[in-house]
Amino acid sequence: MSAPRAIELPVQRRGIGASGRPVLLLHGLGGAAGTWWRVADGLAAAGFPVCAPDLRGHGRAAFTSQYRLADYHADLAALGSDWALIIGQSLGGLLALHLGLPDPGRARALLLLDPVLEVPDDRYEVVTRAQLRAVDRPAEPRQIQQQNPGWHPGDIRAAAEAARGLSPWVVEQTMVQNRPWHHLHRLGELRVRTHIIGADPEHGAVIRERAVAAYLSRQLSFETATGSGHAVYRDAAELVFRRALELLAG
Repeated sequence: MSAPRAIELPVQRRGIGASGRPVLLLHGLGGAAGTWWRVADGLAAAGFPVCAPDLRGHGRAAFTSQYRLADYHADLAALGSDWALIIGQSLGGLLALHLGLPDPGRARALLLLDPVLEVPDDRYEVVTRAQLRAVDRPAEPRQIQQQNPGWHPGDIRAAAEAARGLSPWVVEQTMVQNRPWHHLHRLGELRVRTHIIGADPEHGAVIRERAVAAYLSRQLSFETATGSGHAVYRDAAELVFRRALELLAG
C-alpha cells in the first residue's frame, strides 16, 4: 500500500481574527464545505474561528485517484493540529473520530453527527449501490425542497451545489478503497469529550444508541435528534449549535 500523499484542500473560513480556539467542520460523503454555513456562522458569531474544508474530490477540491481514509486524514492533518472542537457528519464523523484518537490527538472535543462507523460486510454492496444512486442523478433544488420541506432555502441551495459538483466515481472509490468498514470499536479508544447526535430511527438513522451503549461513559454521550434525517446539521441546526457551545465551554 502506498503512503498517503496530502493534497491542499480549499477551505471556507468564518470568524477570522476571533479570539476563541478554532473549530473544524467535516462534511459527509457527497457533501461540501458550504453545507455547514448555518453552523459555521453561528460559531463565528459566538467568537470562534471556523474552518470548513472541501474533502478531496468534493466541492472545489482536487480530483485524485486515492480515497482511502489515510488519504483523507493526510489532507486534514495539513490544516491544523489543535482543534478546540471537530464536528463531523456521516463520513466526516468517522474522520473526526480518527482525528480525536490519542494518536494523532488533534482535537480537544468531538461532536459526531450520525457518523458512519460501521457498514456490515453482508450489506456493503447494497449500501454502495444506494450511495451511487443518490449521486448518479443529483436532485434539483425543487426536488430537494419537496423531500425536505423543513430545510432552510440556504440548505437547499448548498445541497444542490454539492451534489452537482460530485462525481459518482469519488463515492464509489471511497467505498471500494475502505472495505471493510468497521470502526465502531474505536470509540473505546477516545480520551476526549465526545458527543454523538444520531438521526431519528424513523428517518433513516445510520447509528443508534444501542450500537454505542457499550462505550457510553462520562466522556462519551449520545442523543437522538427526534424528527431529524441523516443530515442532522440541517434538520436540527439549533441542537447542533447548542451542543457545540457546550463542548467548547468544557
